[in-house]
Amino acid sequence: MSSSSTRASTESENASARERILDVAVEEFSSKGFAAVRIDSIAARANANKQLIYYYFSSKSGLYDAVLDRLVDTYRPVWAAMREGTLDDMIRLRAGQARDGITWRRLLAWEGLEYWENRDSPVHREDIRKAAYDNQREVLEHAQQSGAFPADVDARFASLLLIFASLGPAAFPQITKLVTGLEPDDPAVADGVDQVIAALLARTSEDQRPSGPSQ
Repeated sequence: MSSSSTRASTESENASARERILDVAVEEFSSKGFAAVRIDSIAARANANKQLIYYYFSSKSGLYDAVLDRLVDTYRPVWAAMREGTLDDMIRLRAGQARDGITWRRLLAWEGLEYWENRDSPVHREDIRKAAYDNQREVLEHAQQSGAFPADVDARFASLLLIFASLGPAAFPQITKLVTGLEPDDPAVADGVDQVIAALLARTSEDQRPSGPSQ
């Protein structure tokens, strides 16, 4: 085997090992939160040694940042589609997130709990993530201008409510079970929330339509 082939094979193996470590780290941080995760456990599950993890990510915090980077990169296409879409498109995309992204939503829940203890620190990739949420708010504002959403509602809090609707079952699985009798990853939960949001939006859209001339 030539030196170039050997180098290419080594680079491929290194990239594969890094992704394998990151795959395991996503699951570990999502299920346990930052404080409870142990590098030893990630190394064992990823069939890698600790030194390799530190080589790629420098520290446990560096690995956690890489996990959050993957979250951001995963949702960038969704955010881009949301920016170009209508209010209905945004609701549909958020419903899809609720069905497919429970691992990420659990990670966000843990990140939120940890934020309480570090509110003086910036949110990871804050500029990119804030821009995405600003786009969602703007979709609502455009809907207000067209009469598809109540004009007297603060679009910031309407946006927040839509986000919480998709995050809630993952953040509070016990309450989801108590209220609905369903586990948070049951597709019926996301479907049910989606139906309620659609019904509320349809009702508010009707209320915004001008009434016809009185007879």
